[in-house]
Amino acid sequence: MAGCGGGAASSEPAGDGGLVNAGADPPYVGGLEVNPRDGSLLLATNAGLWHVSRDGQRTQPVRARMGKNDVSAGLALRFTGPDELVGSGHPGRARSGIPVLGLIRSSDGGRTWTPVARQGESDFHSVSVSGDTIAAAEGAEATAFATDDGGRSFESYTTPLALVDLEIDPSSPSRWIGSTESGLFSSDDGGESWRPRETLPNIRLVWPASGALIRVDPDGVVRRSSDAGETWDVVGRVEGETHALAAAGPNTLYAADVDGVIRVSRDGGASWSQLTNP
Repeated sequence: MAGCGGGAASSEPAGDGGLVNAGADPPYVGGLEVNPRDGSLLLATNAGLWHVSRDGQRTQPVRARMGKNDVSAGLALRFTGPDELVGSGHPGRARSGIPVLGLIRSSDGGRTWTPVARQGESDFHSVSVSGDTIAAAEGAEATAFATDDGGRSFESYTTPLALVDLEIDPSSPSRWIGSTESGLFSSDDGGESWRPRETLPNIRLVWPASGALIRVDPDGVVRRSSDAGETWDVVGRVEGETHALAAAGPNTLYAADVDGVIRVSRDGGASWSQLTNP
């Protein structure tokens, strides 16, 4: 997810019916999120934007649009309330003349979007929300932006490297943690300064509660921290190559792998079962 393909992904489903198009440009999975309205999932891949029922039995394509133009399916996403999202990505096949969408917003579960800020300037590959703070990391640059006024103004921050994933403490918007291709870094001052944590690459993160920061390492090991990443406990292991994490509270976790398979844990990451079969 740290790199971005040159062509925009189509917002139409893959021709073979799969949830991910393995022959197209990465990132294959842009985002996975839980809708607070009903617990259903929204999965963004390079083959489409997909609504997945809470029980995993029904998967439906969602055609994302902004005005008259399609929005690329491989979005970075974050729910801010029932059916309400912020995100980022590219225009779809019908190019609008704007190469990247900046921060965009939806109030209908991802079907329609409106621009918020930095349109034509930023391609965010990770978006995180804590209270009124929205932070977003550029996909290919060592830069993150944050706003606490809904996007009317942004502050930019230099990150150690381009961030693969970014999470903010849900109870303390000044505490950030970011994953890169060279390791994990944390900030206690809202992105102003960073310190290295460890050197494992491409860790995936989710922070559903202040005392429950959860990560999946490249080998599938699931770790949990109750002190904002100072120390970690191994709690389990998930199969597949995880590309996105989501949570419906500290104990109900979802992991989407590179093939679009979604797995669920209902015990905080100790055990996992397959929710969808693409």
